[in-house]
Amino acid sequence: MKFFGCNSADQQAACYSDCDQATPAQIQVFTGCADNSVCDPACRTNIAPKPAGGGNPTGGGASASSCGTACDKLVSCSLIRLGDKAGCNTECQKSAYQYQIDCVNNTACASIASACGNPTGGDTSGGGGTTSGGTTSGGTTSGGIDAGNDAFEIKVCQSACDTLNFFSCVSASDHAACRDLCATAVSAKRTSFSSCVDGSGSDCTKGDACYATFKG
Repeated sequence: MKFFGCNSADQQAACYSDCDQATPAQIQVFTGCADNSVCDPACRTNIAPKPAGGGNPTGGGASASSCGTACDKLVSCSLIRLGDKAGCNTECQKSAYQYQIDCVNNTACASIASACGNPTGGDTSGGGGTTSGGTTSGGTTSGGIDAGNDAFEIKVCQSACDTLNFFSCVSASDHAACRDLCATAVSAKRTSFSSCVDGSGSDCTKGDACYATFKG
C-alpha cells in the first residue's frame, strides 16, 4: 500500500502494528483485500476492530486542493454527476483519507474504482445506477455508468491502455496501437479488456496477457 502511495508514514506504522497483533487468518484476508484494492482503507478493518457502532471507516479529511482536483477528475471520468461535485468536495475535506484522494489523482479512470475504492465515502452512482464492486453487469458498470455508450466505453478502454503504459507493461508503439484498437473493437472485447486490466493491477504478466487477448 505504501509502494502505491496509499498511506502516510503514520498510517503505515499503524498498519504494521495491526499486523503484529493479527491472527494468520486475519492477515490472509487483509493481504487478499490489499492485493485487489491497494488503496481501500476498509481492508484494514479485516485486522483492526471495526469502529464502535459499525459503519464505514472514515479519515480525517484531505486537503482542499487535492479534493478539488480529485472531484473534478471523478466528474471527468463520469464516476460522479457534475451536480454532485460540490458535495464531493465537502465530504472529501471532511472525512476522506488523503492517501485515497492522492490515489484518485494519480490513477487512470478505468482503474479508480478497483484501486482506490469509494474515495469520499458518498454516493458514486453516477448516472443513477448502483455501485457493484467494480464489476460489469448488464448495461451498467460500478458507479452506475452507462456502459452501452460507445464513446464512454472507448474512453475507459483507452484508460486501461494508459494503465498498462503507466506500469511499463507495454512499449510506446503497443500503447498507441492499444488505444487505436479501443476505437475499433467490439463492445464486448473492450469491456473484457478493461475489466482484465483492472484486475491485473501492476502485474505486467497478467497485463500483457490481457492485451494479447484483446489483440487476438
